Amino acid sequence: MSKYLLASPDRYGRFGHQTTSISAALILAHLTNSKLIAPRYMYFCDKWNKYSDFSRSKNVASAIDEKTVVYYLEKELVDQHGNRKWDLTDKDQIADIISKIHIASDNTIIHLPFDQSAGLLLRLLNKKEIRDDFRSIFLFPDQRITPLFPYACVHIRRGDCTRNAHPLWYVEDNFYIQLLQLLFSTLPIEYKVYVCTQGDISWLNTSELSHVLTSQRLIIRSTDQLFINDSEIDDFIIMKNASFLFSAASSFSHWASYLGCHHLVVDISRSGFHALNNTLIVNPDDSVIENMSKINNAIDLLQV
Repeated sequence: MSKYLLASPDRYGRFGHQTTSISAALILAHLTNSKLIAPRYMYFCDKWNKYSDFSRSKNVASAIDEKTVVYYLEKELVDQHGNRKWDLTDKDQIADIISKIHIASDNTIIHLPFDQSAGLLLRLLNKKEIRDDFRSIFLFPDQRITPLFPYACVHIRRGDCTRNAHPLWYVEDNFYIQLLQLLFSTLPIEYKVYVCTQGDISWLNTSELSHVLTSQRLIIRSTDQLFINDSEIDDFIIMKNASFLFSAASSFSHWASYLGCHHLVVDISRSGFHALNNTLIVNPDDSVIENMSKINNAIDLLQV
């Protein structure tokens, strides 16, 4: 007999959003010796079901015992959106939800709140056992897209992420131009750099980068598609398999860092939170000279 957790990710969320919600349930299953009822990606993310098999996790059940009862594990008070999810950035609430799962009876389906996020539970991805369990779920056709040469990858949030719409996520063009210049002056000549982004890329066609564009050391991948994005899986594979990943404070690029085995992850972020301990977090509002020095020093320490 067992207890079963049922995740309710936001079906309108994109890959990173849905995966983070599912991860909350999967990590709770690990912590409470329960089983997560095998989830699936929905709506915008349906195509990701081709590249994932949650039954490969030791904490997932594809079938449940008979005579189960359903228990809704929700907060007593609703938030401003009418949701009863837990704030798992609060250690007391993490302890509370784990305690309630422990005391639930066997043969219970424990229905987690809609769009329950993982919060601090993602810190447990620093444990090899948990991180390897997540890696076992995803089956990407790496050989189809991963380059044979060493490379770095920079994820730049654009598309619907504009200066006015999302000022906390938007990072100015000049920051990335200087970052790319640094990478080409620091990394050995055999390294190329991929940029994965959306929307207009004319701003990258500058005199500062003309020589690397001409020599094809800089490879830019962009699309005008937003939510139905046909290139996002290939972009994700490129990010996941890069030697150096520069993520963009997005759950999409964060999951690429969680599932990959990078030499270095640098998160360009104003929030200051990344689950992995060995991530270098760079605030784009700090001095450009200071930020480039931090990145340069981190690369130098690897002696590539």
